[in-house]
Amino acid sequence: MIIYRSTFLLALTGLVASASAQAPEPRAPALLTPELLAAFPAGEGREATVRVCSGCHALEIITQQRLGAGDWAQMVDMMAGRGAQGTDADFNAITAYLAKAFPAA
Repeated sequence: MIIYRSTFLLALTGLVASASAQAPEPRAPALLTPELLAAFPAGEGREATVRVCSGCHALEIITQQRLGAGDWAQMVDMMAGRGAQGTDADFNAITAYLAKAFPAA
């Protein structure tokens, strides 16, 4: 009985550690400097992109990417799965914006 209990507690600890490792740590919203805003072309979805994406990582990461529409869709889905905070409408707008603003080279 003690062996089963120890095994159960060890497994539970591993699950909790795994779940907490996958959830992004919330960050303060990005400071939108004129230089950073200039890197994000005006357009539908820009506000949602800046708001949602800056919740988990620096926005400069986005400006360094050049992906096709399908790859952006996969990236946004992955970020939503990792805990990015937004609505379905936000994620759709972000995907469309990123595909247009930062297309594959």
